[in-house]
Amino acid sequence: MSTRSRKVRTYIQDFLFEEAASGAILVGAVVVGMLWFNVAESSYVDVWARSAALDLGPISVHKNVAGWVESGLMAIFFFVVGLELKRELVVGELRDRAVAIVPITAAVGGMAVPAVVFLIVDAGTGAADGWGVPVATDIALVLGLLALLGSRVSTGLKLFILTLAIVDDLLGIAAIAIFYTDDLALNWLFGAGVALAAGSWGIRASPRGWVVAGVGVVVWYFVYKAGVKPALAGAAVGLCLPAGPVCGRQLLTDLEDRVHPWSAFVALPLFGITSAAIDVSPSGLGDAFGDRVTWAVIVGAVVGKLVGIVGATFAIVAAGRRLPEGMGRRDVWAAGALGGVGFSVALFIASAAFSTRPELLASARVGVLVAGVVAAAIGTAIITLSSRGRPEVANSDP
Repeated sequence: MSTRSRKVRTYIQDFLFEEAASGAILVGAVVVGMLWFNVAESSYVDVWARSAALDLGPISVHKNVAGWVESGLMAIFFFVVGLELKRELVVGELRDRAVAIVPITAAVGGMAVPAVVFLIVDAGTGAADGWGVPVATDIALVLGLLALLGSRVSTGLKLFILTLAIVDDLLGIAAIAIFYTDDLALNWLFGAGVALAAGSWGIRASPRGWVVAGVGVVVWYFVYKAGVKPALAGAAVGLCLPAGPVCGRQLLTDLEDRVHPWSAFVALPLFGITSAAIDVSPSGLGDAFGDRVTWAVIVGAVVGKLVGIVGATFAIVAAGRRLPEGMGRRDVWAAGALGGVGFSVALFIASAAFSTRPELLASARVGVLVAGVVAAAIGTAIITLSSRGRPEVANSDP
């Protein structure tokens, strides 16, 4: 194995470990948030609804504390997503189109089918904007689950899910930017593009962390004024960073090493707490399960993801493409099931879709959590049961 291959493999292993730890902490944060909301609702609301406006002369941003978590801290999360995408496109699984085409196709199927299922189940309720909620897969939670399953999980399945989830994130970002943007201000959006281009040139001239942070803040503000979800500015900056050495530094890798812990252990847990405002009393859950939005999210994420990922994967394999090495048919079914485990991006989309309809947002949140538990249980069962039998041969006919 070459030195470069060893470095890439070591980096992936470290990344998977950190994501797995992040998934465990995220689950804990959601539990804490739910307990806090249900035990001391007034305290929960007072903290997160408190105004935290920023006024610096002509610069003005009016948000509450929860809004800063969603728009500010989550920009760090999306920045890391952008770095991951850039790395995968340059040195990872997405670099080789012949290899990447299978998980890319699976990701597209895993987005299209859940959206259609949501619209079918929810038809006639006036909540069609929520179609994007069940399409997202939470990479941290899925990798955390795979870490718990240990040696039962094949390396091929891990890499397949990692690549699928990263493409899934890219599609989710595109969906948010295109379909969940109101009152788009083209002049500010153009300004954001100019700032991003100029900032990218500046970063290449001076690849320092504070320069990247400065560019990120400027682009964030322009995107905010443009009417687009400002957290997405993080992904744009991450994607525009140079992948190769700059002034003797591997900027992409250095930044991901530095910023990923802040995303995994600060931004996501706080977002988990602010998104856990779910009434788990009998009457609260009764209202949620009586709402078709809840069931549309559950069916879309559990059934739609499974059908979309498995169907698209077997279709592309039947067309002559090959699964990753060491991956068998049951692994495809496991990946399809685990694709329904959504949280971070799913709740982000839910907040965008139902920002003015809190009752639907509450139902969507319940749907995301229930779907995640059900999908995780199905995926775990498939992996556990398949590991007891004879190993399958990868790329066998479906």
